[in-house]
Amino acid sequence: MKQGRVVILGGTPRSGKTTPAIRLAVNGFNLIPFDHIAQAMKDGPPEIAVEQFTPDICSDQYFLFLQSLIGSLVKDAKTHGLNYLIDKIISNQTTGTDG
Repeated sequence: MKQGRVVILGGTPRSGKTTPAIRLAVNGFNLIPFDHIAQAMKDGPPEIAVEQFTPDICSDQYFLFLQSLIGSLVKDAKTHGLNYLIDKIISNQTTGTDG
């Protein structure tokens, strides 16, 4: 069985992430939009849910959650040959840029 891959695609809005994301998805990658991950963290159980999701809020929990998620995806990629793509928009607030 061929080993799968995990790709994390990040960048500022309008930096050209969508085109490669669509190509990868069409070619068998399971697309996981970061917006869905953030929404799940907002809606999650009270002990992990956050009202206003930003990387600054609960940064330790945020890091542990992402570390666990990516670790699980890598394990699936190695074990089952699955391909995953996490699409992440880096906000202006994070980068300090306008666009």
